[in-house]
Amino acid sequence: QLNPHFMFNSLNAIQDLILKEDNDRSHLYLSRFSKLLRILLDNANQPFVSVKQEMEFLELYLSLENLRIPDLQVSIEKDPNLNTEERMIPNMMLQPYIENAIWHGIMPSAVPGNILLNIQLLPGKKLEITVTDNGVGYGQNKSAADPTHESKGVKLITDRLTLLDPDA
Repeated sequence: QLNPHFMFNSLNAIQDLILKEDNDRSHLYLSRFSKLLRILLDNANQPFVSVKQEMEFLELYLSLENLRIPDLQVSIEKDPNLNTEERMIPNMMLQPYIENAIWHGIMPSAVPGNILLNIQLLPGKKLEITVTDNGVGYGQNKSAADPTHESKGVKLITDRLTLLDPDA
């Protein structure tokens, strides 16, 4: 599930660009946003997608975030032995973690944001995917209104991964 806040913020950003008559950027943002929604809807009934598809979705999502946060830097490193077209992973697995890194780690920080997504192929053909950022740190930015809030996106992914591999 794509965060509704992201969707509304994207639409508000597009509206703002239109009102400012920034036609080029509003067109770019709207076309990327509509492509993201199309991919999301096309993949909605697919529990698994290829790593390549997931990374393409993530890169599109990040291109939208970069329009709102121009100094955000994201690096993606992947194992050269990983066949991204054949290897399948749960649909929408990476985006919630990246979104949390941006909005709960980097945005409250005073420094420009850097995120590293690393995808490694381990012995036994398991994947290890890590998201590292230079933000304030996990759990350091709990909302004063609700300090027990847990990300729905991350919880859904954690539950799905537990079902797939209870011993992980």
